[in-house]
Amino acid sequence: MSRSPLYLYVRDPIDGDRVVAVRATSQLGRDLTCEVVVGDAEASRRHAELIATDGDRWQVRDLDSTNGTFVNDRRVVGAVDVAAGDVVRIGRVSVELHATDPTPH
Repeated sequence: MSRSPLYLYVRDPIDGDRVVAVRATSQLGRDLTCEVVVGDAEASRRHAELIATDGDRWQVRDLDSTNGTFVNDRRVVGAVDVAAGDVVRIGRVSVELHATDPTPH
């Protein structure tokens, strides 16, 4: 059985808003090799990692970024559990986590 996707509604003041679906561990940051690339200079090249754990569970881990990673306005220390409804912030970019595709149809 394959993992259900987690939909990331990325609100990026530089590169624009978009929805990204992920099924596996994914990195967020300015580096073009990241699965979720952001344009904000306040984000590190490899800023944070969204980690796929057992079942359909997820965690976020800061990758020693300069400005920190926040989940629901709390700074991430180590790895923290996240779920649909949570908001991850890196720099000025916010990433809303959704269980279903939030794209208007």
